[in-house]
Amino acid sequence: MRRMRGLPVFPFPAPHHATQRGLTLLELAVAMFIACIGIGVGLPSYQHLVQQNRADTVRYLLTSHFASARQTAVTHRRATVVCPSDGVEAGCRADGDWGQGWLMFFDPDIKTTLILLI
Repeated sequence: MRRMRGLPVFPFPAPHHATQRGLTLLELAVAMFIACIGIGVGLPSYQHLVQQNRADTVRYLLTSHFASARQTAVTHRRATVVCPSDGVEAGCRADGDWGQGWLMFFDPDIKTTLILLI
């Protein structure tokens, strides 16, 4: 068999993108700069969103406890109380600050039935 000289093994040159590997330092720096700007702008908005979701969750939880207290009072025909917790002695606060949580309980001191103190 005759061998032909001068013909390339691969007649077509490889595309430019196939020989390029990785990123240049300039491309990486520009990408990091854009990412930092995006994070710097987006992070305060995200923190506000998280705080708003936490506040909504607490509001819905408190509303569901009021509904549960009402349903419990009707079902058991006993006075049910929902009050802000003092967090220390497991008693009710007198100032109305609901930040430490709340309590829901039957109040044996109230003699009238079907009273819900909110």
